[in-house]
Amino acid sequence: MGVPDVVGYTLGEAKVLLEREGVLVDAVSITSPPRCRHLDYNDDFRVIRLKVIDDKKVQLLVCNPKLSLK
Repeated sequence: MGVPDVVGYTLGEAKVLLEREGVLVDAVSITSPPRCRHLDYNDDFRVIRLKVIDDKKVQLLVCNPKLSLK
């Protein structure tokens, strides 16, 4: 059936959709502007890239949509 495209979804929504299709999230990476590095993430972060490893495994790149630069 293939891996659903979850780019644009929150991480929480993406995990639910992928799980329904039997797809495992192998890794989650975080991106952010310089000097605003994050080491942790939550289900409110937004998926901005999906890398398909195989039919049942993906890696996600997420960012914090509520990040404010001051």
